[in-house]
Amino acid sequence: MTGDGDVLAFRAAGQDGFVPSSEVAPPVCATRGGGAAMPTLLVGGEVRRATPGECLALQGFPPGFLDGVAVGGRPACDTDKYRMIGNSWAVPLVGWVLRRIDAELAAEPPTSP
Repeated sequence: MTGDGDVLAFRAAGQDGFVPSSEVAPPVCATRGGGAAMPTLLVGGEVRRATPGECLALQGFPPGFLDGVAVGGRPACDTDKYRMIGNSWAVPLVGWVLRRIDAELAAEPPTSP
């Protein structure tokens, strides 16, 4: 949920032959019939796509993170931003992984080669 009754929806990929399981979730697709797909919102009974800023927030990035970014010498358009966001890792996940690595390295005695 994104707010007062708003709904965020993604289309899952790999549904051909997929058997739902409580342990495995299907991947979220990057395309919708060959074109770039964006997450969609149901807001007040109307469907709209999520903005790049909303997608960044869902991934844990700060507001305006992609402002001023250039692609091929020109300002990044929304399609470029959706692609960058889709190819990124969620900030909280990366922080968690790095903290776990740091904790494991601190707990192990150094080994000599």
